[in-house]
Amino acid sequence: MRFANQIAIVTGGGGEIGRATALRLAREGAMTFPHNLAIGRLGALALRWWKESALVTTLPSSTSIMREVL
Repeated sequence: MRFANQIAIVTGGGGEIGRATALRLAREGAMTFPHNLAIGRLGALALRWWKESALVTTLPSSTSIMREVL
């Protein structure tokens, strides 16, 4: 696995490109943390990944608010 023991934080994880990127990283072994303002999109993403047994934790947050990122 190319990204085993790595952590990936993906901004815009609820959108098409962010979702595809995060899913690819998870399939390659990364512990993936997609985040997005749209909580509903993240919920759908988490459900899909759970069905595929990928390691993921979704983070509803905004990268423009520092305390939400750290």
